[in-house]
Amino acid sequence: MAGGAMSRYMYDLYEAWPVLLGMAFASLAITLLYLFLLQCLMAPLLYISIFLLFICGVGFTAFSFMKYSEYPEGSNDKDTALALGIIVGIITLIYTICLCCIWNSISIGIAVLKVTSRFLRGNKCLALGPILTYLFMIPLIVWWIASCVYLYSIGEVKYSKSDMLPIVEQQAGPAAAFWFFFIGILWILLFFVAVQQFTTIMAAVNWYFSG
Repeated sequence: MAGGAMSRYMYDLYEAWPVLLGMAFASLAITLLYLFLLQCLMAPLLYISIFLLFICGVGFTAFSFMKYSEYPEGSNDKDTALALGIIVGIITLIYTICLCCIWNSISIGIAVLKVTSRFLRGNKCLALGPILTYLFMIPLIVWWIASCVYLYSIGEVKYSKSDMLPIVEQQAGPAAAFWFFFIGILWILLFFVAVQQFTTIMAAVNWYFSG
């Protein structure tokens, strides 16, 4: 797991943790706002969401190709920008084709969302689910970031003139522990999401069949 690129990634993760924490709270606030608007502006909100997804795909593709033209030849950033632009462009094209094929079926989705709005009005306590999930995830993610930084720093430090940060050459033990932590946090986060989804599904089934 040696390499200057990984050192930069870990340093960026260490420097950006306040931004990541702020975005966690911002995502929660946006989710709650979306649920509120879902009860008031059903059909317009759906069409606006579809249009914004298309605009985001086109905008990100254009931005990636713009950055591709700015980076110097042979740099990793140039190749990354090109790959991201191609991938997001293909996804946006597929998304647009799918929209054209199922546009008449979107009315069914609007009807489902109307029922969803009724369900949310009758089960407002479910709004606590995402809040509790975030509260459990935030300290877990902070602990994981700190653990990964410490694990990655275990090893022989070597300096290279071509890299801004030193390279850490690890042995098999710390490297395996690092990837164990990395895969483990993904599993734990997915478990939290699955529990949240299961709770919502069970509440919806009980509400629907109970009349």
